[in-house]
Amino acid sequence: MVALTDLKETAVGKPAMQKRPGTPTAAFGEMLVQDHSKSTAELGRFMAKGGLAHPAEMDDKGERQKAGLESLEGRAFDREFARMMVEGHNKAIALMKEIVADASDAELKAWASGKIQVLERHLGHALALQKEPGQK
Repeated sequence: MVALTDLKETAVGKPAMQKRPGTPTAAFGEMLVQDHSKSTAELGRFMAKGGLAHPAEMDDKGERQKAGLESLEGRAFDREFARMMVEGHNKAIALMKEIVADASDAELKAWASGKIQVLERHLGHALALQKEPGQK
């Protein structure tokens, strides 16, 4: 689930940068791409340690959400992007808190705990975008 979330956040961050250059939406999209790409690489290490394969692409739901977002322009794009990011980051924070509470691997717990801070920062940006969508 965490791996799919990282893939989705990276995938929707890219069109935010391309479709809304010079806006807070684009800046947030760039942050998502950077932070979730880093998370993907770090998570890959834990998955390999557990003998799990990292997914190469998003699931069908993520693909549909990305396609729906990419069909929008301007402020409609900003509003849907912000809505998706608030929803997604609330779910991701809850998931990381579960990992911190339930995981037996101390290194994984520490990693998830650190990611909660990053996700909360992202959630703050998404909430701000909901209040004040992109300026162009």
